Amino acid sequence: MKWKQRKISELGLKVLELRAKGKSLAQISNILGVSASNALRALALFKGQYEDVKKIVEQVEDQDLWRRGSTDWSKEASEGIKSRMEAGFHWGPVPFGYRSVNGMLKVVHEEAEVIKRLFELRKEGRSTGEIAKLMKKTKFQVREMLRNPVYKGRLRYHGELIHGKHEAVVSEELWEACQPLTGGRWAGGVPPFGYKWYRGLLVKDPEEAAVVERIFNMRSEGKTIREISLATGVSHTPIQKMLKSPYACGRKYDSEGTTVPADWEPIILYSKWLAVRSIRRKAEWYAKTAEKNIAMGRETDSLIKEGLPGKRVDIVRKITSRGPSCIRGHIKRLLEKGEIKERPDGLLVNSDAVAVD
Repeated sequence: MKWKQRKISELGLKVLELRAKGKSLAQISNILGVSASNALRALALFKGQYEDVKKIVEQVEDQDLWRRGSTDWSKEASEGIKSRMEAGFHWGPVPFGYRSVNGMLKVVHEEAEVIKRLFELRKEGRSTGEIAKLMKKTKFQVREMLRNPVYKGRLRYHGELIHGKHEAVVSEELWEACQPLTGGRWAGGVPPFGYKWYRGLLVKDPEEAAVVERIFNMRSEGKTIREISLATGVSHTPIQKMLKSPYACGRKYDSEGTTVPADWEPIILYSKWLAVRSIRRKAEWYAKTAEKNIAMGRETDSLIKEGLPGKRVDIVRKITSRGPSCIRGHIKRLLEKGEIKERPDGLLVNSDAVAVD
């Protein structure tokens, strides 16, 4: 059966129903509010396909597939994969150090020695960059190997660890000992401002840490982000991230969004971070901003009135110092307030202007 790449729409079903009741195309057009040509086009989708559609509908009803969604199929597939993994079969790309034999993982001893050496170097405190150079791998490959539980005899599926039937390359104790060094938000990547990597550990950078302390001190004194940026030379975005993130006080967010102690030395006290987090803009700043917005609004209104009489599109084009949406909003507000009027021909005029017939 060759299907046309078209969808049977709701309109098509209504047209078919009315046509079955003996309505003409003109009557259908009036009832549904569509043109006769559109009604005919919608009806044509069913031509020569009714028997095929009927067979498919009957098949779906026989198998009770109306209520069976894609989630049911994916759940069954997921359970099938999990059961195979529990039986010892590997799912996914074969990791370095193993080869697949009939779906089961078998150790490649030469590659396994490389994996053992990699974990031993990490336990000694070497960074992922140092290990990558020694082992002639990329940092990404090193991090993925260190985090992969397959090397301790486990298989991971949707975050769940399953006991595998394959031979482990390293002991569980060695694998676990290397995880704190790879865990954390900045593991193997660019360290946050105020810190640096030293032998795989996150430690304070004295120069940057002094800048971090100054930023928090200035913020606690009520300085704005702009003032802090000008004084320290750090751009706005890093300062905002620094003030929001708890890393500077030696803490991090857990999976529930709660701050918990981290394994790096704090630069500031936790109490100071909380105090800075609670700082809000002063009422004077909001009042000043409101006055500025009001002044800009009055200026925009005067620019619009100076361009009258004229049509909306012409006024929008004339005022280049404001955005089009801003000007349209002001025109709408002036019309609602009655300060300007719109003539039947679409021309905008001042309310005190004499209307011309």
